[in-house]
Amino acid sequence: MACLIITYDVERVGDESARHTRLIAAIQALGAWGRVQSGVWIAQTDVPVAVAFDALMEHLDPEHPLLVAQISGDVKPQWANSLCDSAWLRTRV
Repeated sequence: MACLIITYDVERVGDESARHTRLIAAIQALGAWGRVQSGVWIAQTDVPVAVAFDALMEHLDPEHPLLVAQISGDVKPQWANSLCDSAWLRTRV
């Protein structure tokens, strides 16, 4: 399984919008997930990056920014003050 980092601009999507609710559901459907910051998620999934990107873009307007990238096991990311449990992150990235 790969770990993907997913980022988007919450303000442009609308934090309380139905669109944002659908986007969150689509992220959570990818597999195990953790919300690191308001618009930053880590998902552990078998879904390829391009497929995940296309699935998530279905819930955004074309001008909304979205990044979906695989986190390599060779480089360990660092973080502070994440919204999800740091132990969850440590075991997956």
